[in-house]
Amino acid sequence: MAHWAVPLCRLGKTFALDVPWLQFITRPSGQVNVNIGLPITIANVSATELFGMDSDVSHCPNPAGCYDPVRRARFWGVAVASVDLGLMFKLQDVQLSRLRAEGLEYQLLVPANVVLATDSSTEDMVVTQSPAAEKSTEEQGAIVTVSAMLPSGDAWTLKVWRLKGNNPAWRTPLLATMPLVCLILAAELLVVLVSSYRHGELVRAMLPPAAVRCLAAGQEYAEAFDGVTILFADICSYTTISSELTPRQVVALLSGLYDRFDKLCEQHGMYKVEIVGDCWMAASGAFPRYAPREAALRAARQALDMVRVADAYTTEDGRRVQIRVGLASGPVFASVISHKMAHVTLIGDTTNVAARMESSCQPMHIHVAASTAALLHPALANTSSPQHDLGKQASVPPGFASATSCDLPATLPRSYLEAATHNQGVLSMSSVQVCVNVDTDTSKAASCCTSGPAEELLVGSSVEVADPDTGCTLHLVARGPQNIKGKGLMNTFWLSSTPSLQA
Repeated sequence: MAHWAVPLCRLGKTFALDVPWLQFITRPSGQVNVNIGLPITIANVSATELFGMDSDVSHCPNPAGCYDPVRRARFWGVAVASVDLGLMFKLQDVQLSRLRAEGLEYQLLVPANVVLATDSSTEDMVVTQSPAAEKSTEEQGAIVTVSAMLPSGDAWTLKVWRLKGNNPAWRTPLLATMPLVCLILAAELLVVLVSSYRHGELVRAMLPPAAVRCLAAGQEYAEAFDGVTILFADICSYTTISSELTPRQVVALLSGLYDRFDKLCEQHGMYKVEIVGDCWMAASGAFPRYAPREAALRAARQALDMVRVADAYTTEDGRRVQIRVGLASGPVFASVISHKMAHVTLIGDTTNVAARMESSCQPMHIHVAASTAALLHPALANTSSPQHDLGKQASVPPGFASATSCDLPATLPRSYLEAATHNQGVLSMSSVQVCVNVDTDTSKAASCCTSGPAEELLVGSSVEVADPDTGCTLHLVARGPQNIKGKGLMNTFWLSSTPSLQA
């Protein structure tokens, strides 16, 4: 052996007679040797046995600790084998070479406490390493460390890492494409959000908020209203006009006119119910709720503006149109009848009366039922005797809760529907009261009213109605009893912004 050094008492002053040991030696040339030592003891001897020598040559640092009195065994010496680790790993590098095949760098180290070096370094000694391991220490990524405990109690450590970090080859392309992927996902999310918002806007445009909330909760919507004014309008001679135009021209005609009506509807706070053919229907006082008289005033303003718009409207081919408008007030019941192509339907005789007012109207006139006239002017309250009190709050029929709670059943009670279609808003002609050019103050109006039977109604009498919001004056011209199809005799009125209309 080129170098000899035996640490016999690595565990302290007490020498372990039966424990083999390892000693690593590094030389200035970088060569690493390992000395493998095995203690040899001779049994059945005394503690002063010299084994035929003139003196003790065992070099035992603690003679008392080198003798086992139980076994009567005395330390004789150490059998040492010296191995060149560099040569050993060159011959046995098959397993480590697999790491290189995987593109990994490695180092095999032993702890500093078993290394006898030519300098005073206390670092763990590198026994073997991959060819590029020393050069790549500055480019090491995350290091994976594996330790193995030998019988001697020494821990050998294997460090493995990948050159330039433990990053896969696809990491850089992935990082480069991530911003693009995020941008695409953000764009897709934006499209979904915009689509959802537009869908919500479409639903909210088709249905009132209360109905949207109920349907979104999976429940039926039904709500009762009182003092609602219904407006119907259609185009005069529509059948003749449409037969003279192409379908595209008919669509342009209806769209151009009814788009203007829709804008007026938003302006006056009314709710457009539906369009059926050339018939345009809206309601005032339901969505949102208004006091009955305010609802009637809003509907009156809407009707007057619609007539003005229609009078000024001209199609692309120079064609002009005329409309008829009908108004009626009273209780209605709102519900979504079908969930496919859902829209709110207003059920009740008030709707029927408004439709009759429109169908019996003259071109470019506004035909008003007595129920609406009574709301516009208190002095006309007795021109009819409706079976429903306009001042009484409507109630939800049996089996229904309030629409705000959306706690509603799936079907509408038939008894209520029959009552709604037969008993709501029926007008009696037993007595009438007509005031001509009276003050809008109720107390003054009552003093100038005259009562009498229906046949004594002064046809052509004009009643002024002051509009507190616009400051304008509306005029109701009495038509007297009119035979309305399906309704019999009813007192009706013309509504205009001037008193010049003839009954």
